[in-house]
Amino acid sequence: ITHGHSDHTGGLPMLLQSLWLAPRKRPLPVYLPAELIGPLQAWLEAVFLPPSLLGFPVDFRPWEAGRVENIAPGLRVTPFPTTHLEGLKQKIDPSAGDRFKVFGLVLETEERRAVVSSDLGAPSDLTAPLAAPCDLLVCELSHFSPAELFDFLQGKRIDRLILTHLSGELAGREEAIVAEARAALPEIGRIEVARDGEEVKF
Repeated sequence: ITHGHSDHTGGLPMLLQSLWLAPRKRPLPVYLPAELIGPLQAWLEAVFLPPSLLGFPVDFRPWEAGRVENIAPGLRVTPFPTTHLEGLKQKIDPSAGDRFKVFGLVLETEERRAVVSSDLGAPSDLTAPLAAPCDLLVCELSHFSPAELFDFLQGKRIDRLILTHLSGELAGREEAIVAEARAALPEIGRIEVARDGEEVKF
């Protein structure tokens, strides 16, 4: 879980309920911003999914920017901060110190490197993770224009770009957006818009 917005947390109770019915027995690690652990535990209690019912432990593990997490054998995940919630923080609680955290993710194996943007405040949030080449960039396109993103990505060493989380005003324009991206970023080999249920193999 990269941050607290409901479109990034809303599926958690249904996931856990499905695992309860499966039934799952192994512990389930859930990585997320530390500020969400208490509220999500309370939410699970409120929707009748307490640890005593599930039959398996939910192991909430807080992200820390730059700290490598060995998620699975051979897979390292490193969270990086984004500025997606900075504007909201100023409206709700400018004095909130460690709240309003958002993380993007760098996923690495011995042979591959992928960057998943999560939600961004601006394309420049990707400066640090894209300082090194990546095989795949999965990037949201909801909080800035396609032109802003494509301008920022020029010259970056990216083999494949998958655009996701398109804003409502971009819905139905997928082919035109891909064409615009290909014209602006000819050095990227493959550019596409993600579809629900799609599996990415590389």
